[in-house]
Amino acid sequence: MQTQRRVRDDKSPAYHVVQQEFAEDVVSIPVFQRVEIDAWRSNVSGIRTDATEYTTANLQDWILSDGGDTIVIGLTQEPDSMWGLIATLSAQRLVERGGHWRLVHSVQLRFPARFAKAAVYLGKRFRKKESITVREGDTIYDAYGYRTQLESGVVFIDGAGDEVTYAGQGAVNMKQLTVKYVLTPFT
Repeated sequence: MQTQRRVRDDKSPAYHVVQQEFAEDVVSIPVFQRVEIDAWRSNVSGIRTDATEYTTANLQDWILSDGGDTIVIGLTQEPDSMWGLIATLSAQRLVERGGHWRLVHSVQLRFPARFAKAAVYLGKRFRKKESITVREGDTIYDAYGYRTQLESGVVFIDGAGDEVTYAGQGAVNMKQLTVKYVLTPFT
């Protein structure tokens, strides 16, 4: 907990600068706040609501009084994608927050590790950044964050950090970041 507090305190001055610059340029003006409504049966306990996170953020703590182990989430829309980097609908976030792949949550705008030791704080032992060589047909993430195959016309970020359009001519260098998460047991 001390590490999380220290990291948050270290970031506070940077957040303040961003808020000042945002207010100076007024790049957008929020006109309204969408109303989010949640409802659940009375036999579900352990739900923790927070204005800064979806209700399903602590789904692992929910308990059914009848001893059951199945919860059905009903939504008014279908998620446009389950990949959080490109999804735009709150329906995706509701389901993602309860998924086992969700390693952090942001209750009260804090981001503590939930299911894993925080690799960010544990040093280089848990992360590795290296140069790799990719060839046509290899799976990569393009410059816009989409998973795709490297083929002619695909725009990607090369090993030097430049945006490049692949012309179908041989191998290219890219950077790859690998992070090892040490998961703690959960149901």
